[in-house]
Amino acid sequence: MGAQQLSYYLRNADLGEGWAQMVVATMILFGKAADYDEKAAVRYFEAASKNNWKQADFALGVLYESGIGCRKDLKRAVSAYKRAAKRGHSAAEYHLSLLRDAAPKLTK
Repeated sequence: MGAQQLSYYLRNADLGEGWAQMVVATMILFGKAADYDEKAAVRYFEAASKNNWKQADFALGVLYESGIGCRKDLKRAVSAYKRAAKRGHSAAEYHLSLLRDAAPKLTK
């Protein structure tokens, strides 16, 4: 992806467009936006989550659970997975079930 395309997505993401925030965060995680780090990806996913993107909530759950771009935080992971599952994200439901088995106190 070229700099012009990245610029387009960044401009829209910074205007609060959830779809663009998702694209930018994903580009960062997959190394398509060299000037940004994983912490920036977390920030863009958090912004997309505020725009009600269930995929962003799921991605945040994965990042919080694994500590990619942020401090590992299972409570935040569970919260993000719950938001995504509430919005109908089936993989988030699966991850919640795994965490429920591993750490039942966290998922209540």
